[in-house]
Amino acid sequence: MNAPAPRRAEERSVRLDYGQFCLCGSPSPDADYMTLLEQAINGSGVAAYDHGVIVISPHQNNFEMPFRLEVWDDRPLDDHEDWEEVFEASLLVVDDVLRYFSPTDAVADFEVPSGRYAARISGRGFVNRGWPGSINPATGGGYNSGRRPATSPRAGSRNGIILPPEDSATTGQDTASKME
Repeated sequence: MNAPAPRRAEERSVRLDYGQFCLCGSPSPDADYMTLLEQAINGSGVAAYDHGVIVISPHQNNFEMPFRLEVWDDRPLDDHEDWEEVFEASLLVVDDVLRYFSPTDAVADFEVPSGRYAARISGRGFVNRGWPGSINPATGGGYNSGRRPATSPRAGSRNGIILPPEDSATTGQDTASKME
């Protein structure tokens, strides 16, 4: 029997700056990004609204951060123990585009089918909190912080970017949490 696998996976190097990034499925003119950023900073390190998720990174920056996006048809395997940080949030994608952005014009677009998703964002390989010693920790003598967002569709309980379908009664609510 084959182990479950993502329907699609894409790996890129993205820029992380100011210790934060956002995954956005549809920009909303009503979104108050500064309030979300404050919530993430003062809370568990993540904050979300219906169309986006803001994540605080332990590193101040990494201009060559490995980034792997996985899109799943079903809930992905539970591999939380393999990661230093894992967050989950609800996310709505429209126009088949999920956008990664970080301050200073770091933007990357990923093709993701439109729909409501449960997003699991995981990271590992952090050197320390704050300045990692280099703008690219992999070449600066430390570990290279990497992120793996994965998603699965959501039809009615929260799954995990891994982008699995969303199937929770919390559909449409602003939900984000750090997984212990």
